[in-house]
Amino acid sequence: VGNILLVLLLFLLAACDSKKMQTITELGKTYEESGIKITATDIITLPLKESSTKKDYVAVAVKFVVNNDSDSVFRIGSSFMDVYVDDVLVQSRGIVSDANRDKLPGGIISGSIAPGKRAEGYWIVDVPKDTRQIEMISKIQYENFVSFVFDVPPLTME
Repeated sequence: VGNILLVLLLFLLAACDSKKMQTITELGKTYEESGIKITATDIITLPLKESSTKKDYVAVAVKFVVNNDSDSVFRIGSSFMDVYVDDVLVQSRGIVSDANRDKLPGGIISGSIAPGKRAEGYWIVDVPKDTRQIEMISKIQYENFVSFVFDVPPLTME
């Protein structure tokens, strides 16, 4: 009976952990889920403000285009994206960056997207200057995730 309960428990845990992760490693590739389409179109590395206390850091900004082809409003808020550097969570719950936003060639992506509409803008994270790769994970539905993994370009704007 103990072994049967153990097998049943393992089966239930496996069934509950049915999360699906799709990984995108190229700009211009689109992830689609439940009428929401997310495409990363650009990645840049920006200097931080001179007043920043984060020494030896830069800001990485990824431009996203989000199309809402669903029947309901899609919100891009503080929990839209979690960012990892070397498998360590460095940003969760919103954009908190010391980036010199005057150097950003567009706005920040956030807000509510009505059905049939789209939004575009940058998601920014501060990372150590020696960061080579970032991973940005977004959850569209409870069980489905998309992971955008990109090499960090060199700092091009001083």
